[in-house]
Amino acid sequence: MGPDPKMLIICPNCQARYEVASQTIGNNGRKVQCASCHKNWRAVAEAEPSEADKIFSAEEEQALDADFYKEEQAQSKKTGAMDKVRGGAGADQDAQQELTKQAEKRLAMKKRQHLLIRSLPRARMQRLVVMVTSVLLMVFFGGGLVLRERIVMVLPDLAGIYSAVGLSVNVVGLEFREVNTVKSLRDGSVVMSVSAMLENVSGGQVSVPPILVSLLDERGSVLYEWSVTSQVAAMGYGEWVEFETELTSPPEGAVGIRLSFVNQLHPDGNF
Repeated sequence: MGPDPKMLIICPNCQARYEVASQTIGNNGRKVQCASCHKNWRAVAEAEPSEADKIFSAEEEQALDADFYKEEQAQSKKTGAMDKVRGGAGADQDAQQELTKQAEKRLAMKKRQHLLIRSLPRARMQRLVVMVTSVLLMVFFGGGLVLRERIVMVLPDLAGIYSAVGLSVNVVGLEFREVNTVKSLRDGSVVMSVSAMLENVSGGQVSVPPILVSLLDERGSVLYEWSVTSQVAAMGYGEWVEFETELTSPPEGAVGIRLSFVNQLHPDGNF
């Protein structure tokens, strides 16, 4: 058998170089300690240095190899003893760390419970505010819907808003009922007769303004309008009065009629 081939290992800490037998390191490398700086590292095979790169003679390298081997054996014994001590201490340390983690978890849970307890009154207050706000909004919108006539009487500009959302507003307090339209021929001319019952629904006494009669075409546009003064100037709550008017030679294309009051639109019906 020939001599065992040599391989180069280099300390990563102090860059000390050692030429050792290949079988000492092996193909997978091994843990070694530098004889110069005592740094432990895992040595792996390095390319064999050229003669120009060598800083020790063959005899010096053999002496270093011997020292390295002795130091490695001593370090192995020392490491084994320390590993045994660390094994027992490590178990105690792991147990202590586990106890510390549990204590930290308990402390964090107590903090969360404390914050939750503190937030309960605030949460109750927030729910109360939401409930009160919802009730107020319901009362506001409900009152605005039911009492819209009285509201518009006080604030006439709001009539346009109610009308925009499709809610009619009777600010007069009077309603037309039993509206009838009849066309007849009289002295060779067509005569349109319009009659209705006028009722007070305001809850009190109201004045009766002039009544506006509007004839509408198929699109709902006004073809012709005229006003009529009621027989009475005022009406008490629940009272009713008959209204009747005539128009000679009504315009062609009139298919509907609308009864309202002067300066107040109040759709009523078609014919």
